[in-house]
Amino acid sequence: MRSRMIRGSTFVSLAVISVAVLAACSSSGSTSSANGSTSSSKYPPIPPGPIKLGLSLPLSGPYAVFGESSQSAFTKVAMPFFDKEYPNGIDGHKVVLDIQNDGGDSTTAVNVANEFVSQKIPVVIAPTSIPGAVDLQIPIWNKNKVPVISNYVNEGIYADGTKWPYVFTELNSDQKAGTTAADWIAGQSAIKKLAVLTDGAPADSAWVKYMTSELKAKGASATVVKSETVSPGAVDVSTQLSQLRAAKPDLLLVVLAAGYGPVWDGLHSLNWSPRLIAGETAFYDGYSSLGNLAGTSMAVSSDCLNAGTQVSALPQNLRTLMDGYAGIEKINNMLIFAHADSVLLELVRYAIEKYHSTSPDAIKTAMEGINQSFLWSEFTYHFTPKNHAGAVGHSEQVCKLSPLSDAKYRVPSAVPGSSA
Repeated sequence: MRSRMIRGSTFVSLAVISVAVLAACSSSGSTSSANGSTSSSKYPPIPPGPIKLGLSLPLSGPYAVFGESSQSAFTKVAMPFFDKEYPNGIDGHKVVLDIQNDGGDSTTAVNVANEFVSQKIPVVIAPTSIPGAVDLQIPIWNKNKVPVISNYVNEGIYADGTKWPYVFTELNSDQKAGTTAADWIAGQSAIKKLAVLTDGAPADSAWVKYMTSELKAKGASATVVKSETVSPGAVDVSTQLSQLRAAKPDLLLVVLAAGYGPVWDGLHSLNWSPRLIAGETAFYDGYSSLGNLAGTSMAVSSDCLNAGTQVSALPQNLRTLMDGYAGIEKINNMLIFAHADSVLLELVRYAIEKYHSTSPDAIKTAMEGINQSFLWSEFTYHFTPKNHAGAVGHSEQVCKLSPLSDAKYRVPSAVPGSSA
């Protein structure tokens, strides 16, 4: 997902993208690149022809809404923007997207993973967003030395570069999200009793674990008095919500990979309007079902603006991307897509041009040396051989689910004093 998507999101920087002089042809491995590398590379040169990037998307089945939005974002905005910024592609090679439909099915997702291996796809930028299935794909690619550079990867599992040497995630960590929520909760003296609804997905469970651990470490009076788990993507959560309501919590936490719409519908049916904090996915999953819940609801995200900051203050190239996403996506928070999808292409370009090679080890070594921004100076990416969760800089914040500002961009603002 884009949050932890998307996810994470889950969902995701040169303040103004530097249009550096690209190599006219990189196959010799000795030309100058945007990364300043001019000496002959010890790695094999890029093979003739285009550079393919793999995407496994659920374009049908129960998670099709996520796959379709990702396909539109990459093909209609991120890739055209990249082609315009870098008309010579990556080291003189055109970049193309190899999008495969995994059908929202774990077996098909595994078949897609093996297909990318057999095709010798040099980089995967989108593992499937099916909860659980991504954990079947990643080991296949890591074993076969297919680098994965993505915002769909759960950093809580795959951040350790010594165990997962070819897997990189650009998202802020689940730990940062959980501790951000805890820091805000600890500062609210009226909040004593917490109720939690989750789907048991590893990233979501980690989010809750870090939150509760941080509350305990701070000596906060707020504690979890009731937890309920639903199946990922469940369409009827009324029983679980009734159980949570009976606990009379001061704050409800809803941390799901998908399926926020049924939660909001269930709350309306119960005539229950609790104060709540959700995961970042709530900005683009089921948002239209919030209704009167929006005014008292929040979400933890790095893709919101400080109170009072306007989109007009963002770098022009970032706003250009947001214009594109706003034109095709019936979702909220264009900053999520600009950060999460377009930055991936910048990271891939950096990693390949560093040593003029699509060799897995060349890409791995290049990624482990990144310490810079892409698209927006607020976000910095720093990977090391041990740490493959590279998002640093712009903090996670507790953000308002409503109102959203700046018209078509629909970017949320942070609750004052909520950064961690």
